[in-house]
Amino acid sequence: MNIDYKVISKIFNSNVLGKIANNDFCFLKDISQQYSKYFLDTSLTGIYEKIYEILLNDYRNEYIFKNLIFEKLLLEKHTLDTATMLSEFRVGANKADCVILNGKSVCYEVKTDFDTLIRLPEQLNSYSQVFDEVYVVSTLKHLKNVEIVCPDNVGIIVLDNHLNFEFVKNAIQRKSQINFELYMKSLRKEEYLSIAEYLVEDKLTAPNTQIYDKCLNIIEEAVSKNIDINKIIIETLKKYRRNDESFTTGIPSYLWNASVSYRFSKSQVENLIHNFSNGEMINVLSDF
Repeated sequence: MNIDYKVISKIFNSNVLGKIANNDFCFLKDISQQYSKYFLDTSLTGIYEKIYEILLNDYRNEYIFKNLIFEKLLLEKHTLDTATMLSEFRVGANKADCVILNGKSVCYEVKTDFDTLIRLPEQLNSYSQVFDEVYVVSTLKHLKNVEIVCPDNVGIIVLDNHLNFEFVKNAIQRKSQINFELYMKSLRKEEYLSIAEYLVEDKLTAPNTQIYDKCLNIIEEAVSKNIDINKIIIETLKKYRRNDESFTTGIPSYLWNASVSYRFSKSQVENLIHNFSNGEMINVLSDF
């Protein structure tokens, strides 16, 4: 039987992982029975390890790319004490696939073999207005067209056949002023309020209908005084969207992107850590 890669890759989506956190292994049971010849080990970790291996070799979807970005571009270069990765960060009408915040903000827009490049020019235009550096992370299949589409400031990274990231072109750090109004719309209320209160060194009070404009005015005034707002925004995002280090270090590496990209309750996080820590003992074909 041929493998339906799209189906087996669902074990890495938030819905299936949420069920595993609730000790529901029905989907894994169905997969392991349907593709039994591939699974000598039908334990929880055995199935996940095998499917991740299959996807790495034959079906490099967005999850695979983002997991490798977390591993190779965040953890191998920084630490979770100093850097944070954001997933699906909204910028205007677009969502940046990955943004790594350290001393600067670096955006990574993923284009797999299963993606088109139709929206790429619009995406890059938005991201270049708010992030310090912007990269397209793609494959050899798209490389020539990506090179045509990318403006001079945008870097290009290719995932090669050996699962290494090759920097085809380095990004040029943004020299123009950030579009702060666009950036503000990407922030949550608690974040832009924190920035404004930091700047005025006082608590702000205003009706909910006016608080956004009040914060924006404070930030624009600070910009006119050449205060480094970009640095303050980065530190604020790192504070409010800090990656859960205990979650990341408590699960196998093939789930790292899930720990960043999906929202789980505290009890679900604890159960996922517990289940995968004891994953070799959980046989999904057993009755629970």
